[in-house]
Amino acid sequence: MARHVTNPSRRSFAITAAAAAITPLPVAAVTLAVAPDTDPIFAVIRAHRQAMRDYTAAVVAASKVEESLPREKRTWYSTITDPEPPDDCTDPPEWIACQIGVREACDDLDDSLLAVLTTEPTSISGVAAVLGHVGLPVYPDDLVFADQPQPMPHALNPSILADAGQATNDTVSEAATAFLLHIADVLRRLLGMEA
Repeated sequence: MARHVTNPSRRSFAITAAAAAITPLPVAAVTLAVAPDTDPIFAVIRAHRQAMRDYTAAVVAASKVEESLPREKRTWYSTITDPEPPDDCTDPPEWIACQIGVREACDDLDDSLLAVLTTEPTSISGVAAVLGHVGLPVYPDDLVFADQPQPMPHALNPSILADAGQATNDTVSEAATAFLLHIADVLRRLLGMEA
């Protein structure tokens, strides 16, 4: 995610994925597969989904304020290099507040995405859940495109993992690059195979 811009294009829901057919499962893996409440990845995924919804809500709120104000009243946009309004900014307080709200929501989104990419699942069901989650479109809960007659092109609606690989936040993009190999190692350990 790592958008750090005020008017990011938003995307939506379609892809589910990822449970490899593994037969037979060792007893330990079967036990782990039925105990998802103890796997930390489930709480991390829930937190990321909430951060995704919060970010979308912040962007929608900023868009509404933007539509209500003339261009000359919207001179400052929160960016990575200019996160706070300059001292002489005369933009209305509601514009400044929504810009800061989008930036804060984006920061929370980056933090929660990094947690998804770096938290080690402790169960087979946790591995399946995190693979399914990162395979979702970037904003699966965004209803803007939900009633479109044709699916969004992949370029406008990449998976969470693909989008994370392109993040402007280097920590997130590096975690995305390492994610699949890391999950493969986790899966081997859960199945009692050599890592």
